[in-house]
Amino acid sequence: MATETVQIALDRNWKLISGAVGGALLARTLSQFDAQFYVGSSAPSSTEVNRRATSVFRVASQADKVWARCARALSDTLQVTRVVDAGNPALPNPQPVTLSNTTIPAGAEPLSALGQFVGLVEGDEVTGISPNDGRVLLSPDRTGLLVGRSSRADGTFDLTVRIRNTLAEPNRRSVTLTISLGAGGGGVTPPLTAAIYGLVTKTADGSVGQTYTGPAWSGIQWYRETLAKPKTRTAIAGATSRNYVATADDLNTRLVMGGTDAGVAKFATTWAIVLPAPIVIESFDSTANFLTTTAGNPALSIDTTEKVQGTGSLIAASQGVGNRLMKSIGPLTAIPGVGNLAGLGTLAWLAEELDPYSGKSNENTLRLDQTGSTPASGGSMTGANNANVHKGKFWNSVRPDQLAFLQAKDPAQAWKFSYDRSSSTAAPQAQKVRLDAMVAKADCRSKLLLRFDDGYRIDEVIAELVKRNMRATAYIPSQKIITATSSSIMRWSHVIEAQAAGIEIQADGTPTDGSMVLGAANPAEAVALLKQCRSEIMANVPGADPRHFCYPNGHTDIYLANSPNPAPDHRTYADAATGSSGSASITGMVTSKMTGMANGMKVGGFGVQPGTTVQAFDSSAGTMTLSLPLTAALSSIAVWDDSHPFFLDKLQDAIRADGTFYTGSTVTVDSFHSRFGFAGRALLRPAGSMANGGVGNATPEQLAANAIARMDAAIARKESLEFYLHQVQEGATFIHTPLSTFITFLDAVVARQDAGLIDVVTASELWAVDGGASFPA
Repeated sequence: MATETVQIALDRNWKLISGAVGGALLARTLSQFDAQFYVGSSAPSSTEVNRRATSVFRVASQADKVWARCARALSDTLQVTRVVDAGNPALPNPQPVTLSNTTIPAGAEPLSALGQFVGLVEGDEVTGISPNDGRVLLSPDRTGLLVGRSSRADGTFDLTVRIRNTLAEPNRRSVTLTISLGAGGGGVTPPLTAAIYGLVTKTADGSVGQTYTGPAWSGIQWYRETLAKPKTRTAIAGATSRNYVATADDLNTRLVMGGTDAGVAKFATTWAIVLPAPIVIESFDSTANFLTTTAGNPALSIDTTEKVQGTGSLIAASQGVGNRLMKSIGPLTAIPGVGNLAGLGTLAWLAEELDPYSGKSNENTLRLDQTGSTPASGGSMTGANNANVHKGKFWNSVRPDQLAFLQAKDPAQAWKFSYDRSSSTAAPQAQKVRLDAMVAKADCRSKLLLRFDDGYRIDEVIAELVKRNMRATAYIPSQKIITATSSSIMRWSHVIEAQAAGIEIQADGTPTDGSMVLGAANPAEAVALLKQCRSEIMANVPGADPRHFCYPNGHTDIYLANSPNPAPDHRTYADAATGSSGSASITGMVTSKMTGMANGMKVGGFGVQPGTTVQAFDSSAGTMTLSLPLTAALSSIAVWDDSHPFFLDKLQDAIRADGTFYTGSTVTVDSFHSRFGFAGRALLRPAGSMANGGVGNATPEQLAANAIARMDAAIARKESLEFYLHQVQEGATFIHTPLSTFITFLDAVVARQDAGLIDVVTASELWAVDGGASFPA
């Protein structure tokens, strides 16, 4: 068979300029592309010219319809190898395809090699297997099979292997292999997999003193499993019933229950590890002994009906002037279980904004100092700062022992904490806040969630994850998959294969990956689109049950949709004002800042009753009349328009009311604390990028270093974090991530996993361990 090379020139619209094509074409794949071109004797249709359907160019002769693969040079020229032989290219020397080994031995490690394909010929590519249920997996290079993640009973099953040949026509065939499972089921399920979630439950946060309950098996034995590799399990003497109460001996281990289920030996594990019981530093059950920097401000009261611990929660109502809420906690040496600064561990507190829209963002600053007066700024620590979060309780946390200012302080002397309420008389922030529980030793088990958005092909990603026995989550836009024409976008077969390889399938916020806020008329319509995406995924991906989603473009509300990163101030007015108790008249407003005000807008501030609106105003005089009288004098006020259907938290309220979805993932860069549950913030989980975006210019090495630094910071703070990614390929720019960046980051993750510092989880696994968690009673 002789060959020769011809040149085919294309214009910018992929139309043929010159070049003759005849007979059957044969071409080697030199690279991956995202467009196609139909070569024929007649001009191609616009559909054929512009479709972006496969990963390579498809070229055919008009005469015999034979397809071949071609590569595009930088000069917009296709270089094609043309077969001169007149014969029809059939499969060269077809042979039966077998597997070098078809028996999974008892106790085989998941993802270990099972066997190599024998009998593949030039041009053969293995495209898939069926059933693709996790018992076996294709190797990353698709030249063999790996032991799967799923345990099965003894016996055999038939496996269909689908093969495509790029050099022949017809080019598809399949073979059937019989796979045997050795005694004991073969392919033992590893201890850390989602397949066994739900078999072990825990009370509260699973810390010392909490109860773990396993399934109703016989021959039960509980074990302690170490976190760092090589992992070992040690039987716990006397722990032979379904219920087990964690003790101090179990600290920083993972509890595992072994037993026999219908004659099969099994182990049930949990992602949670046993942590020290949290120590309450301040319960906020009383207003006694609290100090403020401004007399009478803030006003304090106790709510005995709303609390997570103790007998109540404290409500601080601020006038919006510079002030801090302070209280002494005495010497650290006098606090049982603490003793010194490092003994505090992670310091966490539960807060809730009760006048949420008067401020721009949630309160997140705590000061700690050894002083008889106001804690100094050197002891100021900032927790998570989520600008698009307003309503709902929120666990925040800091690490005092990381602050050099505090490390030199004497633990035997009295210490004091303070919460900053507002630093300016001109810009009221949090007007009213509920505080409930400030606790030491609130360390989380650090967890990492890797999320892949928009339905991009992640073949290379999956190969790298499989090599490291690591899982991830893909958020799938169903209609984008259904209507895909680009080779860079998944088809349902790709989604199914990804799921079999350990990628959890969840829902994109909309079927098309469009904005949930800009693509719907109201939250009800947005929820309907989100549920449509879930339904279409379930109809096409067996076993998928999306209960978690991501917000396309991070659009959680109309303000972020119109001006994301950072979110603009939603308030029309947030500045000085004067009003007296019992009066509805406001004076002393800054006239230049009253632009855009309108009657009916909402009003908030110290002494402002819930539901108060603007009844009338005069921007030239700086005056305003409220719909309801004040209950106390004020010195600043906030005004906002909440009429838009996607005003701040309205979308989250609608999703929460529907009840189908448990968590929503945003694009806010921060780690998060979830040991005691997500409180009111499950639908606004923060996630950061591993790409440059539209403004960055970091090298792949710098991107990896930045991501690793953020992971290490989360580990140091004993918090969790999430990264969102789109396409991952070498040379990627903009919102996409270079493959080398991702591989470097994964290797860093593996090192920290092996050291027992972090767990890599999927969205449902994160929810399984922390979604139902609570503060210990």
